[in-house]
Amino acid sequence: MTALNANGPAAKAGIRKGDILVGLQQYETITLDNVTFVLNLPEMAAGNVPFFILRSGQVRQGSSCRSGPWSVVRGQKTGSSIVR
Repeated sequence: MTALNANGPAAKAGIRKGDILVGLQQYETITLDNVTFVLNLPEMAAGNVPFFILRSGQVRQGSSCRSGPWSVVRGQKTGSSIVR
């Protein structure tokens, strides 16, 4: 993650700048296209979304409330960000 909305559900769920998103629900999120595909699936429209992040060499799991659209933007240097 290169940017987060400080008051958004991702930040409230414990996701931090520098975390690497490696999965949403049961799907791997290796590329920005993977993230966009998963976030647009019908089953992702509402409710809690389990996520998996890599932080300091350890995979961590959490969940975030999915309410409304998420913005997926390509970062300048590091790849992608999810801002909600």
